Formats: sequence, C-alpha cells, structure tokens
Amino acid sequence: MKGFLRGEVSGSDNVLVVGLGPVGMMAMMLAKGRGAKRIIGVDMLPERLAMAKQLGVMDHGYLATTEGLPQIIAELTHGGADVALDCSGNAAGRLLALQSTADWGGWFTLVKPEKWNSRSAPI
Repeated sequence: MKGFLRGEVSGSDNVLVVGLGPVGMMAMMLAKGRGAKRIIGVDMLPERLAMAKQLGVMDHGYLATTEGLPQIIAELTHGGADVALDCSGNAAGRLLALQSTADWGGWFTLVKPEKWNSRSAPI
C-alpha cells in the first residue's frame, strides 16, 4: 500500500479506484478512512460495485464498459480524479485511470500489471 500512501489522500480529494477486487476494496476503505471527498469505483463485475456500495466505501460506481467513462469522471470531479488508483492489473484499466487523472493529479498502480502493450491500449 506504499503507492496509496504516497498519494496523500485528504478530505479535498476525488479518488478513483479502477478494479474492485481485494486490493481495490482495501484501497477504497483506506481512502474513506483518510477522509476522501468522493470515491469513484470502476469494475467489470456489477457484484463488486454492489459490494463496495453496501460496505459504504464508494460514492459512485460504474461498470468498466460504460461509454465515455473518462468524460463522466471528469464532469463528476470537475476536471478528473486527484488520485487515481489502478488496481485492475490490466492495460485497459491502467489507461482508464491515466485518462481520468486530473492535471497535476496522482496516478498509482497498486497491483503487478500485465505487460504493457500499446496494441491493447493505445495512448
């Protein structure tokens, strides 16, 4: 969680967590505990979004297949996430986190990613 702690999440931050497996859930719990202003979760599985909502650690949740997700996040946060955490371990999740990070925001990956492949996630 060293990457998360470097993000210095505070009460004024919008936090995006991409990938709501065990690491992503823990990241949201820590963000909530540190007083994040808004926590946004993204996952492929509706069950994980429902669990995060039930635990009370997520303010807004979206399926990863939602069309125009970076724009939705930018509008919701007024410019992008202050802290974006990729907990998905895949190129598409990593790209979403990067695209959704505010100017001067922090982007972190908390899981060992698969090999970056520009063909699977063009920049």
